[in-house]
Amino acid sequence: MPYTILVAEDDAEYGTFLNDLLESAGYTCTLFKDGISAYHALATGKYDAAVLDLALPNFSGIEVMRLVKEHGKKIPVLALTGHDAPEIQELVKEAGGAFLSKKAEPQAILKKLELLVERRRNE
Repeated sequence: MPYTILVAEDDAEYGTFLNDLLESAGYTCTLFKDGISAYHALATGKYDAAVLDLALPNFSGIEVMRLVKEHGKKIPVLALTGHDAPEIQELVKEAGGAFLSKKAEPQAILKKLELLVERRRNE
């Protein structure tokens, strides 16, 4: 059974790229364009992992990660952003996520997501 991944990305072109990339690797994806919708879906749905843009409208990716964690959901999160400053990486880590720059190669995104899903499966 394929893993179900929530993708939250407000840039339509990059969101489509992520969705197509993950589906081509065998994942089932649901795409959201804002933080509130992504949070509600994560809080009420069943996802194996999430890929979040950090600069989402309404709730940022960091806020989504914190809220999900506060509500006791253990969902691995891969945070993607165009701003890869060390302080951003630290915020992602504090919120319980893994970090990659949007400039990362597609294979690096797939590899990082695979590691997160496998780690969760082995818990």
